[in-house]
Amino acid sequence: MKKLGTVILGVFTFWPFLYIVFYFIYTITFIAQQPLNQPDSNSYVFFHILFFITLAVMYIVLIYYIVFLFRTDRVKGDRRALWAVVIFFGNIIAMPIFWYLYFFKYTFYNSNNALIEKNI
Repeated sequence: MKKLGTVILGVFTFWPFLYIVFYFIYTITFIAQQPLNQPDSNSYVFFHILFFITLAVMYIVLIYYIVFLFRTDRVKGDRRALWAVVIFFGNIIAMPIFWYLYFFKYTFYNSNNALIEKNI
């Protein structure tokens, strides 16, 4: 995978976690600023639409990682089943770790663990 593809995959991998943080911050401020008898605003509906998009992105990345996991030789054979279970059940936490270990380090570092100083 090229460097740009690795970065784009990283953005999609970290997006669900960032969305949860932004959503909780927005919800707390929304509830604190609204009187009890006012109806829902359009921005709250926007966050729910964004939630479904985030959910779709998360599942697409999850499927990509599991397919990649069993088709690559980067992950040793005895660790593949373990990673599949960890990615499936702990996806928001496990996917960034998996991305770092098997995409970022493979793409941006050489065999001596030195950062490759080339442009993306």
